[in-house]
Amino acid sequence: TFVANDSCMKLVLADAPPLQVLVMRGVSASLWCLPILLYFGHGRELPRVFNRWVMLRSLSEVAAIGSFIFALDNMAIADVTAIVQISPLIVLMGSALIWGDRIGNVRWVLIGAGIVGALLVAQPGSSLASPFAILGFSTAVWAAGRDLFSRKVEPGIPALVVTFSTITF
Repeated sequence: TFVANDSCMKLVLADAPPLQVLVMRGVSASLWCLPILLYFGHGRELPRVFNRWVMLRSLSEVAAIGSFIFALDNMAIADVTAIVQISPLIVLMGSALIWGDRIGNVRWVLIGAGIVGALLVAQPGSSLASPFAILGFSTAVWAAGRDLFSRKVEPGIPALVVTFSTITF
């Protein structure tokens, strides 16, 4: 579904500016999410979209989506996708550096190898390199932030409320 969504976004970006695509995506997603949220009885939980961790998670997701759309508008979908795949590696780094988790030396080496691989895709310094590759890396960092903030979201907050928060920001 992610690949299908990204492919559709790439097609739409050929005819519409990135900000318009983002607004259209947000409005249509809101129109689908709110009735589902209400149907499942989570209407009383809507004020929880203002929970600090939910908001930080949502803002990180919005920044990741924005970075991704602008990168996708200016780069090949395969290159953007390859760069964004370092997000789980950044999550591991963040969990160690921010939350104090232990990940071990072998994982640090593998994280470094993964980041080097992404740099090889981005080809910084070559004439083929796209300056928009920075947006791909930005997407990975913001997506990792989203995942790190998700860890602090209270378990009692329904996932649909968190989703709605992300859609409406």
